[in-house]
Amino acid sequence: MGQGAVSNSRPIANINVVGKPARQNEGPMKRWGFILTISLLTSCNTTDILIYSKNNCFERQLTDLKNRKIYKKTFASFLDTLKIVQSTSKTLLEEKADDGIFFKNDSLECLMLVLERENDVTRGFGSARVWRGQLIKGQWKWSKSMWVTFDNDYFKKYEKNTFDNISKVARYSVLTNGEAKLNGCYLDEYFWFTYMKN
Repeated sequence: MGQGAVSNSRPIANINVVGKPARQNEGPMKRWGFILTISLLTSCNTTDILIYSKNNCFERQLTDLKNRKIYKKTFASFLDTLKIVQSTSKTLLEEKADDGIFFKNDSLECLMLVLERENDVTRGFGSARVWRGQLIKGQWKWSKSMWVTFDNDYFKKYEKNTFDNISKVARYSVLTNGEAKLNGCYLDEYFWFTYMKN
């Protein structure tokens, strides 16, 4: 069981990873289809502030990133792949690609989110599927990774099952898993690009 933590602070999220050992027991065997279930441990007010702060920071970075060629090329590649996957597989969920991209520092790997919800939006809050991208010989190769689901504590503030709300809590979970820092909006690269990939 992994636990999202904030440096020099108490944990802001308890992460239950199905099928994944703790880091100290990390083994060579690959595991697929991880499900992250997030339950808040802090007060709603503190969590609301953190979600807003992380998303506001990320949105500012994303605004600048969207003007760069790497963003346009990566996002277009992902949309092309997602359309092919959607055309060849049936799902009972409504899906939407989130426009946020979480690049590794070297820009050779990234994470993207596909937001998901029931067609009947009153049946429960949505979830998100993490996708991994790897740049190989100038082309992005995409693969599905874990699901991110949200505990009922999220619904008090984000009751409306909109893609905008699903995006906010999904991005927040990516930005705070592993050994995340309280300030800024940088993800834990070891957690996402090494630990969760093995």
